[in-house]
Amino acid sequence: MRRVDFRWLVAFGGSFVFLFLAGQANHYLADTPLLGISLHVFVLGLPVAFAALRLSLGQGLVTTMATAMLAEAGLPFAPGTLVLPACACLCLTHALRVNFNRLNPSSAITAALAINAVLMLALTIATRSYAWDGAWPRMLVDIALSEALVAGLTGWFFSAQIALLGMFGFNLETELRESP
Repeated sequence: MRRVDFRWLVAFGGSFVFLFLAGQANHYLADTPLLGISLHVFVLGLPVAFAALRLSLGQGLVTTMATAMLAEAGLPFAPGTLVLPACACLCLTHALRVNFNRLNPSSAITAALAINAVLMLALTIATRSYAWDGAWPRMLVDIALSEALVAGLTGWFFSAQIALLGMFGFNLETELRESP
């Protein structure tokens, strides 16, 4: 009898909590009285990088699709705007992960930063806000803030996801030795 593997659901649950906290941060950053501007952080690159570096391709795709649909749920564009770029980033990173050490924190940070930048660029192009001249300074500030946040939270997020998966009986360290 085949046993159903729900590690994607556990990884999605951790990503859900993380994106909820990022949404709360965005709520409070929307009206920053100190700077007088509205800020936005975009951190979808972290869950996608974790799925690409630590999960199998099938489990990573399911986790990434569910996480990307969650991230775009409140956004005012067509469903699937972030799903396709997120899945493409996952597949590319998964294919390239044999070329670097997946357990090295610098590899995780590099992958998360690259994926986050690509997804933020895809979101910017999808919203067509690049056509408005006044959007560039704000977009650059948002990118810088988001990338700094992703770089700072990568180690914490990866550790939290591994601990959460371990609580449900999934030992990724053993499985990583067996997969490419």
